[in-house]
Amino acid sequence: MVAAAAEKLSASVREISQQVLQSGVARQAVGDAECTNATLQVLSNEAEKIGEVVQLIHSIAAQPNRLALIATIEAARAGDARCGFAVVAAEVKAFANQLAKATEEIAVQVGSDKIWSLRLTMYDS
Repeated sequence: MVAAAAEKLSASVREISQQVLQSGVARQAVGDAECTNATLQVLSNEAEKIGEVVQLIHSIAAQPNRLALIATIEAARAGDARCGFAVVAAEVKAFANQLAKATEEIAVQVGSDKIWSLRLTMYDS
């Protein structure tokens, strides 16, 4: 009888120990999830800021195209000064094309960096 009671007590102690261990693991999992959530929020905010910068770059890149169009129109109307306007229009257009290409490359790179950062964050958590 004493042996049976001791065995029951031992089993109860093991069960309590197991439950304490599981609650510690659960607390750790909750802490890890909260940390991951906070990190993702920071990354989301940073990605939004980067998106705003990319939009600004796209806006700036569109301006030389407008200048090239204006110079082309003026070249058509300029008479004797036509060659000068045509050269300016061609140079501005070439610059606009280079700027547009660079802007697109930046946007692609920023997108890749965002994805890479998210992956690293998820694996580190």
